Amino acid sequence: MKKILITYSLLLFTIITMAQTYHLEPVTTFESNERYVFLQDGYVMSNVLVNKALQTTNNYQTEQLTGQENYVWRIVKKNNINYTLQNCSLQGNSYLAANGSELSLTTSSKATQWYFNIMNDGTLVILTRDLVRCLAYSTSTSHQYKLYTADADGKPYNENPGYLTVFRLVSDTSIDGITTPSFQQETSLSYYNLLGRKVLHPTRGIYIVNGRKVIIR
Repeated sequence: MKKILITYSLLLFTIITMAQTYHLEPVTTFESNERYVFLQDGYVMSNVLVNKALQTTNNYQTEQLTGQENYVWRIVKKNNINYTLQNCSLQGNSYLAANGSELSLTTSSKATQWYFNIMNDGTLVILTRDLVRCLAYSTSTSHQYKLYTADADGKPYNENPGYLTVFRLVSDTSIDGITTPSFQQETSLSYYNLLGRKVLHPTRGIYIVNGRKVIIR
């Protein structure tokens, strides 16, 4: 009987563990308290700050995520148009903050509110609440973000703007360990290349569709 209980407990633990994995799915809208990954040119925003610049990494995965990776951010809606950015792998001082032209990670009581400007191609520009500054690469070759001046309509002036492709963490399984399949018409699928850029007319190659890699031969 004891052996049966131990086996059942291990099975239950395995099922619950299975229910806590996620894959990435590209989105153009946001929901409060959901978790997201921000991608540009094959690099995702990390949680490391060096010389007031937010680091990025190309060492990330799109499937079997725990939701606690250092490049996963939780967005929390503060009002109709502004959000805070909380890093999911940090405890306490985990909110991305702006002080003039400098970035930092700070407590929730001082969390900066950010404005998300969705572009016509579905990419995103992240700006401060007053639309004065935006997150953008420091140089065309340095994959890290600093704050740069933005004009009134939210478009950054610098030559390498921070147009980000956004992916949401989507649960792989339900709490009972049973995956519920979802179906989508082929015409409504969005294709992204490995740099996170949307491809309107995909040809042969490898693409990301609904957070999963597919091959077109």
